[in-house]
Amino acid sequence: MPSALRAIHKIEDMFPMYLLSLLLVVAALWILHTTSQDIYTILAGGSAGILLSWGLALAPWSI
Repeated sequence: MPSALRAIHKIEDMFPMYLLSLLLVVAALWILHTTSQDIYTILAGGSAGILLSWGLALAPWSI
């Protein structure tokens, strides 16, 4: 098997990290919704924004 095909096969076997990022975004948004303290609201909102952009960057786009 050529090395390029081996690399593609290895990538397909990995856990989809964008799903982990999506789950963390949902958890951060839940914390954002349930908390009433300002610092936790800011931290959860910032975490959700960073993780959402990270997840979109890792998502496999079929272009």
